[in-house]
Amino acid sequence: MPIDKTTTTALPLAASCDKKKKEGVIEFAQEACDFFTNSPDPFHAVANSTTKLDAAGFQALPSRDPFGSSSIIIKPGGKYYYTINQSTLVAFVVGDNYQPESSGFTILGGHTDSPNLKVKVRSKKSANHGCVQLGVECYGGGLWHTWFDRDLGISGRVLVRRPKKDNENDKK
Repeated sequence: MPIDKTTTTALPLAASCDKKKKEGVIEFAQEACDFFTNSPDPFHAVANSTTKLDAAGFQALPSRDPFGSSSIIIKPGGKYYYTINQSTLVAFVVGDNYQPESSGFTILGGHTDSPNLKVKVRSKKSANHGCVQLGVECYGGGLWHTWFDRDLGISGRVLVRRPKKDNENDKK
């Protein structure tokens, strides 16, 4: 049965949007792709996000005690953020009419850590053909079969244990 074009309301995006809207969608998609490319792990995602928040006028709160001993006072109309372990980001905006005694609030959450391959704690494998291999484990529900034709790299943070010098005091 042929489609009656006079009653069809669902049109493809390309046909239903004007040129300016399509350009906006493409620009937004390109910005998202750039962010994903530049954020291969939670540490980069948080760093890139805080750069964007700074540019948008958000104030950074101290990570150790964001609502305690800070000299920054949370007030209506303010925009704030803090990070935890450089891998978690909490950002929020206080409404202009917010009243702590009577107003509620809305929380929106997301995460930056999945899917990825994490290097195992005891990861060094024996050298094979002159190459050192690292053992990794899957984290998150990735579509792993889509990774077979991609170059993989390492990103993130490295912790190095160094011998303690005699004159160093224990930090408590």
